[in-house]
Amino acid sequence: MKTFKRLGIGCLVLSLLILGIGFFLPSDWHVEESVMIQAPSVTIHPYVSDLRAWQTWAGYRNSEDTSLVLTYSGPRQGLGASMTWRGELMGSGKMVVTRSHPDSGVWLDVRLEESFDSKTTVIYETTPEGTRVVFRDQGSIGYRPVGGYLVALLEPTLSAHFRESLRLLKSQAERRPPAEESEPVPADSTDG
Repeated sequence: MKTFKRLGIGCLVLSLLILGIGFFLPSDWHVEESVMIQAPSVTIHPYVSDLRAWQTWAGYRNSEDTSLVLTYSGPRQGLGASMTWRGELMGSGKMVVTRSHPDSGVWLDVRLEESFDSKTTVIYETTPEGTRVVFRDQGSIGYRPVGGYLVALLEPTLSAHFRESLRLLKSQAERRPPAEESEPVPADSTDG
């Protein structure tokens, strides 16, 4: 009986310790990955500005979640374009393009599961070697003390997803025919 009492007290202390640590863990996340692409930003931009094209590079593919349903609204690309998704594995959410320019990148507001908001950007930086593309996401889960533990799981998962997405974007953009590079891409913002 004494052993069970000690075991119970030990479990209680451990639970309180884990709960207490959770209050001190950050509930905000920031994930950033980048890749160098041997193509100008105007070649990369249509893949990023058109949310339908994200299926080819950003992981919103039905093969990972056969129940996934994507719905698009607003303009086909650029400012105001939006995508909602719902699936058993990916849950539900919505992303809306809030700013887009072929020389500088795309900015998006993302809402996950009607509870987590994030700001996502895909920025283009022209260099002598090509275009450095930076894929960044940041937001806050809140929900202390559990949120800090969720962030600890989210950041490495999101980072791996961004690396794979950028690898696919690089592959797509670098094999795009040169003739398509000269086609005009409408800009939604003059403050690129």
